[in-house]
Amino acid sequence: MRWCKVAAPVLFLGLLSLAAPTSSARAQQEDPRAGCTSSYEKAQELRLDQKLSEARVQLLVCAQPGCSETARKDCALWLTEVDRDLPTVVFDVTGTDGKPLTTPTIEVDGKVLAQALEGNAYAVDPGKHTFVIRAGKEERKSTEILNVGVKNHRIVASFEIAKKPPIKPVTPPLPTEGPSVHPLVWVFGAVGVGAGGALIYFGVTALKEEATLEEECGVTRGCSQDDIDTVYMNRLLADISAGVTAGFLAAAVVTLAVSLSTGKQAANTVLITPTGAGFRF
Repeated sequence: MRWCKVAAPVLFLGLLSLAAPTSSARAQQEDPRAGCTSSYEKAQELRLDQKLSEARVQLLVCAQPGCSETARKDCALWLTEVDRDLPTVVFDVTGTDGKPLTTPTIEVDGKVLAQALEGNAYAVDPGKHTFVIRAGKEERKSTEILNVGVKNHRIVASFEIAKKPPIKPVTPPLPTEGPSVHPLVWVFGAVGVGAGGALIYFGVTALKEEATLEEECGVTRGCSQDDIDTVYMNRLLADISAGVTAGFLAAAVVTLAVSLSTGKQAANTVLITPTGAGFRF
């Protein structure tokens, strides 16, 4: 019974201690001034540690209208001083051709600062820092000391980016055509056919005249020399026509065979020299 009397106050105090932090956190959420006080104090500590970027974030909180007038005035003044003292850097990153690269990755002390450059200045705390600039598979490192208040500190990096080979225009293959027939085939063929017509004409004429002479000479027992010469001339012209026909038709066949076998036209000039009753080329 005595144990119960002692334990009850102890249990009550324990529950009260557990509830106190919850009530305090709820009070801070309900009263924004509690956050103002915290940012007000943190900003001063961060300024002393030269962590001006983080201090600036806290000063933006305690300079809000919801904070007390004293906190707002102090934080607004300190924010101006931090902006004045906070160093800034700019990057000049170029490729092999000297043109600026706009998409390098930039790290400062192992943390990503930017992944694209637009000509802006970047705020970095005072002190010694290691900058790493990456473009493609290459990287450049630079150790810089930034003094308080320095603005637009320039960091230069050049990369030898391999150029892509120019794309050569692809010329579509010309449509393939079948073997072409040389024009001389038609010329030789036409001459051969014409000579063949002359062969028929002179041959038939000579045969008719010869038959007529045989009949007349058989009766009269004599023929005039002019009639005999005419028959002889027609025979001669028929023989010449036969040779021309054979020669030009042969030339047409050979030229056609050559043009079909090579798929190209034969030479534009074909030398033809008469040999006897025919032609040689």
